[in-house]
Formats: sequence, C-alpha cells, structure tokens
Amino acid sequence: MTRTTTTIALIGANGHVATEVSLLLDRMDGVTAVPVCRSRLGAAFLEGCGLECRVGGLDAPSSSRQLLAGCDLVADFSLPAGLRADARRDTRLTLANGMAHAPPGTPYVYMSSTMAFGMSSRDQGYRKRTVSRTRYAADKRHGERRALLFGLQHHRPVYVLRLGQVHGDLQSVSRQMMAAASSGTLVGPFATGPVIDAVFCATIARALVRIAQREVAPGRYTVVDSPEWAAGSLFGYYAARAGGASDIAPDDKVGAPGPGHLARRLITWSARRLAARKEVLTAHLPLPASAERRLTTWYLTDGARAQVAAIENRSNPALVVRAGPAPGRRLPQFSGDAEIGRTSTEEVRRLLDARLGPDSHVFPSDSVARS
Repeated sequence: MTRTTTTIALIGANGHVATEVSLLLDRMDGVTAVPVCRSRLGAAFLEGCGLECRVGGLDAPSSSRQLLAGCDLVADFSLPAGLRADARRDTRLTLANGMAHAPPGTPYVYMSSTMAFGMSSRDQGYRKRTVSRTRYAADKRHGERRALLFGLQHHRPVYVLRLGQVHGDLQSVSRQMMAAASSGTLVGPFATGPVIDAVFCATIARALVRIAQREVAPGRYTVVDSPEWAAGSLFGYYAARAGGASDIAPDDKVGAPGPGHLARRLITWSARRLAARKEVLTAHLPLPASAERRLTTWYLTDGARAQVAAIENRSNPALVVRAGPAPGRRLPQFSGDAEIGRTSTEEVRRLLDARLGPDSHVFPSDSVARS
C-alpha cells in the first residue's frame, strides 16, 4: 500500500515562527516540510537540524516554479522589510509569483497577524479600527487584500491566518516570559487580562496540515490556541518550566507613579501620541523616501533612548501582550490537539538537544532575549 505524504512549502522559512513550524512539521508522521529561504546562510540553521531547504526567491516565474514544485500547500511567512513602498512591492511580487506558479489547485496560506485589526501597539485590548494605527497592521492588511485578489485571479484557494502572539521554544516572547517566571513575579498589563491571544507554533503547524488535507474551507481566520489561555494559566505554564512558583502582580500595585509627576506624565503622553501619529503617517500616506527615513530615524533613536533608560533604571522589561478574546472566525477544532502539541514540541526539544547541544533552547533567567 502506497503511503501518501503531505508536502508543505514554507516561504520565508528562516524567520523565527517559520523556523519552529518547519521543525514541528518535520516531526509529524506523513508530512514533509520544505523550507524556502532566500539565501544559503538563512537556511543554515534548518539544514543543521536535518531539513532539506530550497534556496531562492519568488521574484521570477522560473525560480518560483522550481521552489514550489511538488508541494500540496504553500505557507507564506515572508515579512519584507525596508521602506513602505519597497516592502509592499516585495509582498506583491512574492504573492503574485507564488499564486501563479505553485502547482495547480494548491492552496495558498498568507500568514497575517491579529494586529491587522488595526490597534495601536500600546492598546492592551482588541479594537477593530477602520484606519490601522501601525504600519505593520497596514502592511498586513495590504498583503491580505492582495492574497485574496490574486487567489481569485488564479482560481486558487486562499487562506489568511491572523496569528495571535506566537509562543514556542524559539520565540522571543516565550524567552521573555521564562525570564519573568524565573524571577517568580509577572508584572504589567499582561497580568490583568483574563484571556490573552497566545498561539503556540504547534497549533500553527497542525492548522497547516489540516488546510493541506482540505479539512478547512478557504477564508480569513483568527488563529489562537483553543481553549484560549488565561493569563494566570500561561504564566503558570512558564513558571512550571522555570521550576518556580508564580505570583502575578498587576501594574497598579507595582511601580505606580506617585503624585507630583503631572509634567512628566504630560510630556510622556505627548511623545506617545506623536509616535502613534508617525505610525499612521508611514502606514497610509505616500511620504517621500527622505521624509520616511527621517521619521524612522527619529522613532528608532527615541526607542533606543527609552530602552537604555530602562536598563539604567533596572526596570522590568515590558511584556507586550494583548488581552483577549481576539475577534474573528476561528479554525475548526479537532480531537487530540493538546496531546499532539505536547508530543511534537518535546520531539523538537530533543532534536535541538541532539543537533545543537543541551543549551540550544535554554531560557536564561538573568536576561531577556529580544527579537
């Protein structure tokens, strides 16, 4: 009896999320992961873990056909960087060539984010904004629209997955939470949210397999773990991994500013409002490249000053986690998800230990890894 294999191509596979999803898919029975990286250097980590990568870009018909040949699903994790015009051009080029030159009828998955609902990066809860408040959200909306449009043009089933905050052994937020759990106390707005928008890489990997096997209808979905994580439960999970007890301290009980700081608060509020408007400007207005460079330089310089000040003051790094539940349609649930997720994650940990050494995914307690 011939055994069938589901082959999944992952564009932009050298990114943090796609790397871990590739490793998880590779450990699943009957699934072949095909990581697609733009350079041999970008493919080095995955190849060191035993995966066979395809190297090249989807910037020409011939290379696109070669990179995606024989695949049952294309998952687009690419995240072009640079100026707004350049990033959107690269997004359109990847989508257009991927849709046009993947095997006929192969579903295409565009990886978006729940940030596409349009909230400000400082919003602690979800809001559906008509005008997105960040460039990242605007760029993701642009990618979603183009993916759906190209899908119609090429008669290809298209899935848009709006991922919640992604957790996993290789994800920076997980390293942040492990560092917080090692200290035994979690502070900040995260601590007050009853439900948060966390999704583990194992959930994303299983979703891709089911889409490849045509168990899910095309469309736009919000992808978070189900049942959704309560804040205390997720922190408890990391605290157990860190081998310590957990204690959640809300923001209003830790480091609350005292009276007499009205001027400082006013300056801080004004600076934040200005920074928020910078995001809106770069997201929606066709600014000249020189103007966008100046705004970006100012924004990054200001952020660097804030980080240096936080280090000098020994303040706890902020965990940017948004309280849920996140809006949007969910993927259908299937039995056995939790056990499959735990098993596949443990297999990946063992792989990293065997290939890269026992410290390859150890989370330090005295520092915070930043993406």
